[in-house]
Amino acid sequence: MRSSLQRSELYMAVCGPACLPLLGLLAASLRLSPHELAGEGARHQLYREIACGSMGSAIYVVAPADPRSGYLPRFLLALLRGDTLHAAGRQLVLLAGSPEAAAATATAEQTGSSSPLAYAADLLYLVYTLIQAACVACQAPQTLQLREALVAALEGSQVLEHAGRALLLLRLHRKDAQLNSRLLDKVAFAANAAHTRVAGMVSACGSANGRAGRALADRLRAVVAGRCSRHAALCLGLAVLCDADGGPAYGMPPELLAALPAGKEDHAPDSRIMSAKAATQLRGMVRWLHRLGAALPGPRTTLALQFRVGWLAVASARALTAADRGGGGSGGTGGLAAGAPRRILAAGDLMVMTLDALQYSWPCLPPPTGVPERDSVRTAEAAGWWRLAAAVAADVLPYAPDGQAAMLGNLLDLPKGRLPVRRGLLSLPPEPPFEVAAALEGGLLRCLERLMRRAGRDPQGPEAAVLRTLGRLDILWPYLAPLLAYGEPRQAAALVATLRKLLRTVGPRAMLAEWAKWAIADGSHEGLLQAVFDVLYEAPLLDVSGAAPGEGPSPASQQLLRLVSCAACEWLPELAWAVVSEEACCAVAAVYTGPGPPAAVAGADRPGHSAPDDAAPATVGSGVREAEGAATGLAPAAGTGRADSTAAAGGTPDRPPLPWRPELLREAATQLRSYEEHEAAAEAEALAAYLERGGDGAYQATLRPSPLASAMPPPAEARRLLPGRCANPACANLEGDSEAGLTLKACAGCGAVGYCCRPCQLEHWRAGHKGACGRARGGGGA
Repeated sequence: MRSSLQRSELYMAVCGPACLPLLGLLAASLRLSPHELAGEGARHQLYREIACGSMGSAIYVVAPADPRSGYLPRFLLALLRGDTLHAAGRQLVLLAGSPEAAAATATAEQTGSSSPLAYAADLLYLVYTLIQAACVACQAPQTLQLREALVAALEGSQVLEHAGRALLLLRLHRKDAQLNSRLLDKVAFAANAAHTRVAGMVSACGSANGRAGRALADRLRAVVAGRCSRHAALCLGLAVLCDADGGPAYGMPPELLAALPAGKEDHAPDSRIMSAKAATQLRGMVRWLHRLGAALPGPRTTLALQFRVGWLAVASARALTAADRGGGGSGGTGGLAAGAPRRILAAGDLMVMTLDALQYSWPCLPPPTGVPERDSVRTAEAAGWWRLAAAVAADVLPYAPDGQAAMLGNLLDLPKGRLPVRRGLLSLPPEPPFEVAAALEGGLLRCLERLMRRAGRDPQGPEAAVLRTLGRLDILWPYLAPLLAYGEPRQAAALVATLRKLLRTVGPRAMLAEWAKWAIADGSHEGLLQAVFDVLYEAPLLDVSGAAPGEGPSPASQQLLRLVSCAACEWLPELAWAVVSEEACCAVAAVYTGPGPPAAVAGADRPGHSAPDDAAPATVGSGVREAEGAATGLAPAAGTGRADSTAAAGGTPDRPPLPWRPELLREAATQLRSYEEHEAAAEAEALAAYLERGGDGAYQATLRPSPLASAMPPPAEARRLLPGRCANPACANLEGDSEAGLTLKACAGCGAVGYCCRPCQLEHWRAGHKGACGRARGGGGA
């Protein structure tokens, strides 16, 4: 508290009576010549000490914990308008603007904290700290003057160019003294932080203050595209990347690569985990590359660098997972696989690094040209992006902190891939669109199935968050349809089979709850079962008249129709069972009668063991009798109603079911309307009209087959696409990445059926396969 108070008092003094003297002292220091800084004697020594002291004081003031605090914008504005960056840039040119000048500064005879090299390091540190502090202070509201002053100072002084050149040259020519190396390492990390802040400010200016903000962003973008600043930013990040993965340096001189900091000194002696500073340096390069756009090093080199960073994170995640499974932990080298990178990212850095690499590499992908020869190469490059995204979803996503997993869902969208299905189901082009082809080649279909299977195993996990984000973007039918139409048939059918298992895993109560949310949200509910609801609801509504006259559906349309037919056969029984199940009835009854389950329907465990068809109406009729008796004062004796209900549920009611009378429903509607229950009254009126038209027969007579029904293949033909399935009819095993990859183990008794796991074999054995297996072997089951 005391030091905080003293610091606050110092700030107030600097902003008040000490402001002008400090600025004057700093201005005098920035105008010293190299001879005055490097000369011999007490006078020159005093120059250096005063200059380094004033530089240190200025750095201390412009680098508080929160640069947006009230006084600082005024002090920063005074520094920027006082041409501090201009003077610093000119002095950097004199001290290290050329190899000869840098060598003279770095190898001067004077040593210690006031040597010319120490002063040059302090000067660089001041420049980068001032830029960083100004960028952060510009985030506060009402700082347009500060933003304009910063952009004008960077533009007019070209200090980022001078500082980038001086930093690299001083590192090349520095002595091997520990002090010098430590000073320049500190400057390198400050440079990376400043580069990152400036890159962020380009976006901030572009989205604020309308046209004026965009003009500032364009000017700032031109500043950061300078050759020397660009080269310095790339070299700083590339040194860390090469140290981690051992990849190429793209022509960087070996002596410069060896001289740049890779964060090795910050690592624990027995650890291969990359330090936080090194990871920040690497991330700064990724963001800086994004701001450079099409400037040097070029889109393809930029894409290669971004991919290297992304794959380093994937390899790091795999190494950490292997170490955890092997019991070696994630802190040292003992548990890491031999093929892991020399340096791996910490678990907390994995997701943010891959998200940056994916997000910032996407604009570098070349767009399609319409020329097949060229587009095949571009599809392969885009497929590399999807391959990385699929690997991130498989290996890095388990390490995602809260909130970051959803960001991957935004990146997995296919906005242009949705268009073909919306234009007509039967007129899909023979070849997939560019975006869909790249996504399929990169493994998106298998990636989605893996996400669904893992989400089924852990509905609160990061994979479920990714799927919910995808559903939030738009309905999933036009997203999945082109992948199913153009994907490998067996893999597409495996996704359909996985969704059936997901229905079984969720359970009837949760399934109906999700359906209710989906219906209320008008199809935009982002639940785990949204894909099922969207496909079953949206597919029949599509226009199926798009095929050319005299021609049948295209091959892609035929495959999609087979898969839609297969989906209906696979999913509808599970949904139907959810509606008629006892658990679902309890959930519905609780809404109308309060807590507590209604009378159970005997044997209602699965659809094959449901109660007779007349049980439900009989039970309802019994309930209506009880209500009627209570209203007329002729209620049955205690226990009679329950026995009546039980008898009805058993299939042989004592009396025939009480018919629903339309006139009573209309009377109920009148009573409801008197209590202002208008919606319930309208429903009662509609039900009365329905009964007057003949009940079920009236409605069924008006139903017409969907136009899609005539185009769909028979279920038996559609089911041929499905991969070999477990013989257990109730199998809900979601282990593994794909249904197509499950290995079935033949029954040891008869060998006629296969099982995906031991629990399924035991369950099927108890369900009746024991007897069938014995008969197949020619003897009774044991």
